[in-house]
Formats: sequence, structure tokens, C-alpha cells
Amino acid sequence: MIGGRVMAIKGPIAEAGYEIDALDAAALQLQLVMKLLGRALPDGPASVKSAQSIDFADSKTGVEIATLSAGGMIQPPWHIIGELKRLPTDGIQYTLTLTSRSGDEASKGQHESIVMFAGTLFNSANTRIDDQLSLEKWNVFEVGPQSRKQQGATVIDFGAAPTSMTYKTVADVRKQIEADKYAGKADPAKDFTGFWKEKCDDPFGLQIKHFGTDGKYSIVFCGPGGCGDPEKDGRKTFITKDPHFQVISEDELKEQSTDGWKTYRRCTKDTHPVLKYDDKKEP
Repeated sequence: MIGGRVMAIKGPIAEAGYEIDALDAAALQLQLVMKLLGRALPDGPASVKSAQSIDFADSKTGVEIATLSAGGMIQPPWHIIGELKRLPTDGIQYTLTLTSRSGDEASKGQHESIVMFAGTLFNSANTRIDDQLSLEKWNVFEVGPQSRKQQGATVIDFGAAPTSMTYKTVADVRKQIEADKYAGKADPAKDFTGFWKEKCDDPFGLQIKHFGTDGKYSIVFCGPGGCGDPEKDGRKTFITKDPHFQVISEDELKEQSTDGWKTYRRCTKDTHPVLKYDDKKEP
């Protein structure tokens, strides 16, 4: 993963269309190991001096793990046992066995789950991928919100899609990410505040609101379930002169996406319109 925006895969490690899942599996497993050890070792890795056993249980509080595109929960009660060993290279080798329950207790569908983990944890002052690493034989994907058609509807979720860009090295990716950060130029003559959709009868679209005091906007996706957080999730841009947007008029914009340019029209200046699916519409 480069800059949180581009993922490169080499070899048959992921099923086509499910590349983000391969990354999620590794990230969630590492996150779970770190959280379990954090519970069992409240004084942190410094408390592991040589070799020691782990035996820790929690009957009240679960362990939640999540990425932007996946998540899970270890429900209480759970129990972890295992061995830790401090290595001469300052790493910590671990073998852990997690026992927990999964399923629905109300329907008596619960069963015992046993998962084993083994690996080595290291601290590193620099985990940056070398700029000169060649991507010639790698499959490269853009990571972020992706749209797809499903049963006549547009579904948007966080995932990976093959990039339309050509990257020879990791340095090329980083240069493009920096270029993408250019947010355009303030234009006090225009106000794009409102709710924008590809079709005004869609139950989803883009909320565009002023952000800060320098003329920027925050753009978040909204649907019947609500909107993203304009501060945390919003794309901060002036829109005007931003290379990812084309201003057709004050009520019509084009936004660049992984599958080309999409046209949005301002359907209302209300940034919180009622959004709901029409159950009577044919899919």
C-alpha cells in the first residue's frame, strides 16, 4: 500500500475483484493480535524481557477490529493463551491461541471458535517503501470509494479498482498523490453549496458545504443511511481549478472517478434533503 491510496499486488494472492479483501485479512489479523496483546500486557512490549507465557481471559468486554472496508468483533467471553519470546534483534516472537464464541446466543446457534496465530513483531524507525521499487510486474489498483451497478442500482463502497494510470516506480505513485492534493483556487464569484446527484430522483448523492474560512468546500457522499462526516471524511477542495473537477456551470459539475468523468447536477441548495429509496420503482 502506497500513501493509503494505491495498492500493488504481485502474484496470485488475491481473487480478481476481491483485492481489497486480501489486504483487509492481513490488516485485521495484525490489528487483532496487537489488541489481544495490549489487553494481556498492559505495560506494553517493554514488559517482555525474555520468554513468558500468556494466559488472559475477558468475560465482559469484546475486541473490535476494523478497516475502512471491513470489520469484525470478538464477543466476550474470550480467552487467549500462548508464548512470547524476546529475540536478540529486539523483536517479539509469538504463538497465540484465541478461544471465543461465535453465532447467535438467542437462537442457540453459538459455537466455540479456536484460532491460532504465530509470527514476529518488530519496531522499525522507517517502514517506507523504496521510491525506486519497480512496479513493472505488479498489478496496481486505486483504493477508495468505488461505484458499481447491481440489479439496476448504483452501489458505492470502499474498495480497489485497477488504475488507469501507468506507474513505473513507487516514486511515480507518490508524485501523482502529491499532484492530486492540489485543491484548486478559491472563486468567490461562485457558490456550490447544496446537494448534487447524477439524477435528481436518486436516493443518494454528494453533499457540498463550505469548510473553513479560505473558500474550500467539503464533499461527502450521502444516502438513506446518512452522510459522512464533513470534517473527517469530506474531500476538501475549492472545486474551481481542481483538476478532479470540471465546472460546467454553478449548477453542473463533472467529477473524475476511477471509471471516468461523472456529471452531477445541483438538485437543491438544501444540504440535508430527505433521501429514501422508492419501493415502488422497478429495480
